[in-house]
Amino acid sequence: MRSWEFFEPEPNPLRLDSLESLEGWRDVVVRRLRERYDDRVGEGTAAGESVGRTDPEHGSLPDVSLRTWYFCLVAGLSGMRERGELRPEADPAALATGIIAAVEGGLLLARAARSVRPMELAFDMALEHVRYFAEPA
Repeated sequence: MRSWEFFEPEPNPLRLDSLESLEGWRDVVVRRLRERYDDRVGEGTAAGESVGRTDPEHGSLPDVSLRTWYFCLVAGLSGMRERGELRPEADPAALATGIIAAVEGGLLLARAARSVRPMELAFDMALEHVRYFAEPA
């Protein structure tokens, strides 16, 4: 499995436009990492070996995939703001950047630690930042 395949949400890969869909995506990513690596992420991969790589078999997401995820997240978060689900001061581009950075960093740390836990923590912290901007229901 290539690294970016972990990030494909179910069932609508490009519909990340609610807190529920973002949380569901997080659950899919964590579950797939756990299934793939059985809490032993990577096979001897040191953190420094994957920094800056774009090889789909070894490192971070390719640039094209990162841009795709970024624009999907910006679109979804913008829709949330337009519907009043996020406060007007929420910056969809900044939130999308933070989510991508958390997911990529979480994957890097998960591989180095050979544990899914860093991904869980990083993704949860990114989503908590989105929740900060959520309007009360």
